[in-house]
Amino acid sequence: MKTSQTTHKKIAIVVKYFYPVAAGIESSLLETKSLLAKKGWDITVHTTNNTYEKNGILPERETYRGIKIHRYSTMSFIFLHSFDSDIDILSLHNFNILPHVAILMRNYINKLRGKKKYFVLLTPHGGVTPDWKFFNPLQAFIKKITHRTIGISLINASTDYVRAVSEWEKNELIKIGVKKDKIITITNGLENEATLNISKLGSDEIKKKVTSFGKYAIQVGRVSRIKNIETAILAISKMKNKINLVVVGPVQDQKYMSYLEELVSSLKLEDRVFFIGPLYGVDKLYVMLNAQCMIHMSHLESFCTAVLEGMSQKLVCVVSKNGGALPFLIKNNINGYTVNDNDYSKVAKKVDFIIDNKKTKIITDIENTNRIYALSKSWNRIADQMSDFYLTKLNT
Repeated sequence: MKTSQTTHKKIAIVVKYFYPVAAGIESSLLETKSLLAKKGWDITVHTTNNTYEKNGILPERETYRGIKIHRYSTMSFIFLHSFDSDIDILSLHNFNILPHVAILMRNYINKLRGKKKYFVLLTPHGGVTPDWKFFNPLQAFIKKITHRTIGISLINASTDYVRAVSEWEKNELIKIGVKKDKIITITNGLENEATLNISKLGSDEIKKKVTSFGKYAIQVGRVSRIKNIETAILAISKMKNKINLVVVGPVQDQKYMSYLEELVSSLKLEDRVFFIGPLYGVDKLYVMLNAQCMIHMSHLESFCTAVLEGMSQKLVCVVSKNGGALPFLIKNNINGYTVNDNDYSKVAKKVDFIIDNKKTKIITDIENTNRIYALSKSWNRIADQMSDFYLTKLNT
């Protein structure tokens, strides 16, 4: 640690995927770190040259929104160990055996030798406390043993702090043995565009698409089994109000996408379920604004920026009551509705209730409450929290 005013502010970030990949972790990093770059922080992201769909297709070096991006092949990334000697902060995101555990081990050895070079912050995004049923049995066994033994020991011994993105994640980290005094909670946030009058914005292309969707509910997030999109599809098939479903997000799991397409076909919903891929900025918010409600029945979320974005556009959200941090964000019958993650019949009833009562005080109160709460969580405020935290720790 530095004992006087910091003379330079350099952060090295390690994360498996980054821009142009645009799911929760990647979007939160892009938004916060680009704002920190504007504040004068020198930021380099170390990541793979992969997208969810294809490997090895992204350029080796790039600068985007003030962030330097260094990309590696998958093999080079998992054995990543070299960082500039003059960085102030090493920021690790997610938590995998490689490269995360290996990096923490090297840092711990340097610490024992009195050669610790930088402040280490781990942001697991749920990666330390995943839903194990979404790993194959052998992978789950190896990862769980590693996490619960050397992983937790290294987190406690080698990191300076662990950032939880929700109170739920903080509680889960403490349960599995991460030291409470190492954990700081700084949530995810919301892009500045969310404060604008989105009804007047959006590209001509997205406005045409929205018109073609008719009345619809929306789910936003990568197409991955953990997002449990099938429950939303099944709910649409059971509703008395014949609305459609729009799914926004990149395809991470092609086998799961094929399963969803088969499900849509078997239910004869081809003209009612739309997978439209990732959207960005005002276009994404415009599609949210024009939805009847949001359905998000994910099996596990450490925060869920997508739901916060929906709240910013006055959406009433139906979320999974056993989906990690989701019931911390949406309180049942207060600012939305929580349902067991696979109970599609109940999801259908909740969505029907929202649509049938769209103009009533109970729904408009939820819409207005959600808008006010979400706009208090801007990325600017989150970036300020991060910058203040970094500077405080670097100067002690």
